[in-house]
Amino acid sequence: MQRDACSSSPVLEFSAKYHEIIPGEMPNDDQIQQQLLEYDDTITPDEKTSGFDSEDFTERTPTAPFQPLPVSVRFSSYFRIATIVSTISLLATIAFLAYLWNSNDSNSTWRKIVLTNWITRSATLSALVLRIAVSVQAGIVTSMLASLILEGSGIRLSDVLEISIMRFSNNGPHTLFWVYARQARSVGLVLLLTTLTFSTLATQFSSTLLLSDVASISIPAPTEKSPTPFGFNTQNFRGRNRNLYAGLWTSKYWTHIITEYPSFGEYSKPVEPVDWKNDVDDTGTVIRSMIPFAEKSTRERLSEYQGPAFSFDARVVCVQPEFLSMRTCENLGSRQSGVICGKVKPRRTADFGVFNVNGSEYECALPTSSDVLFKEREPIYEHRTSPKWTMCRLNSSIAGGLISVLDPTNDASLSHSWQVLDSRDPGNGTWAASDGYDSWPVHLGNAYLVLNASQDMFTRWNKWNRSTNATYVGPWAEIAYPAPRNIHRPAESFKFRVSLCYDALPSNTWFDQIQDWNIRLTSSKPRKEPTTSSRLDRTGFDTTSVRQQLGAVSVPGKLEERGILELSGEGLLEAVRKKRSGWTCPNLAALINSTLPNGTWNRPQWDYKSDWGRMPTFSWVTQTVLDSMLPPTGQFFCLYCMSMSNSISEPPASPIHSSIFNDALTDTRSPARALQAYLTTVLRQAYYSWLPLFNAQTTTITISYVDRLAPISRRGYWTVMGILATHIVVCGITTYLFFSRTRHSLLGNVWAAYAQVTQTEQAQTLLRDGTIMSDREVLRVLKSQDGALKRYRVAVDKDNEATLAPVSRAKSEG
Repeated sequence: MQRDACSSSPVLEFSAKYHEIIPGEMPNDDQIQQQLLEYDDTITPDEKTSGFDSEDFTERTPTAPFQPLPVSVRFSSYFRIATIVSTISLLATIAFLAYLWNSNDSNSTWRKIVLTNWITRSATLSALVLRIAVSVQAGIVTSMLASLILEGSGIRLSDVLEISIMRFSNNGPHTLFWVYARQARSVGLVLLLTTLTFSTLATQFSSTLLLSDVASISIPAPTEKSPTPFGFNTQNFRGRNRNLYAGLWTSKYWTHIITEYPSFGEYSKPVEPVDWKNDVDDTGTVIRSMIPFAEKSTRERLSEYQGPAFSFDARVVCVQPEFLSMRTCENLGSRQSGVICGKVKPRRTADFGVFNVNGSEYECALPTSSDVLFKEREPIYEHRTSPKWTMCRLNSSIAGGLISVLDPTNDASLSHSWQVLDSRDPGNGTWAASDGYDSWPVHLGNAYLVLNASQDMFTRWNKWNRSTNATYVGPWAEIAYPAPRNIHRPAESFKFRVSLCYDALPSNTWFDQIQDWNIRLTSSKPRKEPTTSSRLDRTGFDTTSVRQQLGAVSVPGKLEERGILELSGEGLLEAVRKKRSGWTCPNLAALINSTLPNGTWNRPQWDYKSDWGRMPTFSWVTQTVLDSMLPPTGQFFCLYCMSMSNSISEPPASPIHSSIFNDALTDTRSPARALQAYLTTVLRQAYYSWLPLFNAQTTTITISYVDRLAPISRRGYWTVMGILATHIVVCGITTYLFFSRTRHSLLGNVWAAYAQVTQTEQAQTLLRDGTIMSDREVLRVLKSQDGALKRYRVAVDKDNEATLAPVSRAKSEG
């Protein structure tokens, strides 16, 4: 060894001549042996007897071809265990994440994970397992890549030891990339190493990517059973206790301001076609049920409810009316009473109801034609174009009505007739159903007139002429006739539209009807109950969202879009059929004979089988609401109008009720939908006004939505899956190349990694003299001897041992 005068470091001199091996090529055994024989002629006799020398390791043919080593030898126990465990962990985590991201609340296990707030923890722990598994596999694959470099294109002598040690242990692909990128000779290895480096680095962000998909969702909580008040106990309406609830019968709910629009359950069937469908406006079969919870948040988050609840048949049918008479009600004692009277009948009938084809009496209060404003408490009349509609309930049940599908005592297959209970008053009676053998009294719905007439059209001097022709369009009758000339105004033509509508709400109050049925309500998501807002032009309120909930829009959406629940209607109708089979009809003749002298009759005594008639709650909702609509009351749907009659002073419906009704008519052109929306609104208003006082309770089953964190997107998930897929592909390709192109590398074996690159004279010299030399000093020494750029690879020597061999620079660079 010599020392350069200009350097304090020892200068190493090498005289060995290495056989040149083409880089990037893996020769087979025959090629290696042929190469050794060819090179054997260049070795001097002295060199042949020099013992083990890496410079002449190919001086003679190996005694036997190099045999491939088994996997158990090429992989240490740690590498084998780490590979198996990391692979299983990686695949299991991928499967678990796929389960979390592709399941929903229909899966009970997934729902438990979400409800216990374990989604974020599961994602974080899964990301931790992924990082560990990928890092372990990246380290093993880095060892394989180091082996491919050492046994392939080779590496500079200054980096041989570092690369070789990487076959035993390494810090990851980035360390190998840092060394190899500066002297790469294989594009394929560089691509694999680069991809592995970035996929390993990207995996470190798997937790962030996965959690970016997680947000708060609403999910059904476990089933709960709790006592729930659902009505008034019948005992409260006997004797003096009845006075405690006198307000039930005195409230006119349609004049009250609405503050909430609670959700409800609905079941509907499409309209059955009839021959005269263009003349009828039919909502079809619609059953609606109230939710017996006063808290808005409870209703909004309800997923399922099983228990009793107030239910009613919300079907409404409107037909063309035929007026037999129409006049001002002079008997009320006013020159301009503001109330019209007369007789009307439907032009057509159908089997979905029972109708009085002989005509029914009506009394209908009308609003003023002018809008009434107030200035300093004095009325001011202004002519405005705002809509003014009136709804009048006909006088008695003789007008007929629809047959409720919730009435166990009645259906459309029976024949119906009007039974007079007092011969002195033909209108005093009841509708009776008959199956051909027995007859019994039944419930029917109510009849209404819906019209846009005003008081100015009818005075004491105006006599409506029956011979006047009416125009019929859809469910409407459009009536126009000239008013007589008088001293106050010239002759002009009056014109208004009117429709005759029927509902299925029970009108008879002399025997009870079941209103609280055991029902099942379901919803696939929580909902927000609608609200109203005032319009800036003083034309009422914006009722779009409320009418959407009620189905009173031109194109009603699905139940979920309307923010209501689905009522299990078939189950409810089956319960009605079971009730129907559990009773015996009363004796109608005995009922008629029991009529009292004053023209009233005793309440019928039903002959029940089992407990059919033992109703725990009082049926009050429809009765109290309908009683407030008795004639001559008229519900005026206008913002500023009112009745100016001397005999009655009837306020209009509240601005919100008026806006709902008028907007529904304008939007749908359907009086049936407008009336259905109004009746549902008033019934709901009455129900929830008294719900806090309910004292009859039972155990109900509820499922409510709760907010929990869960995956709502898959962008982060698919990004992680893409990173893992890239990692797996790189691992697979590298493993294949390792077993097919390397023979001598023993991964995880430190002595083999060390011995294979330290048996040559140069390596021994460096090891002997480099104990206090830095890597930079060793590189400077190699540069001084023109050995810095020379590449070496692991190959077999003459004794069939793996050691270093030089790679031809020309071939390496070419």
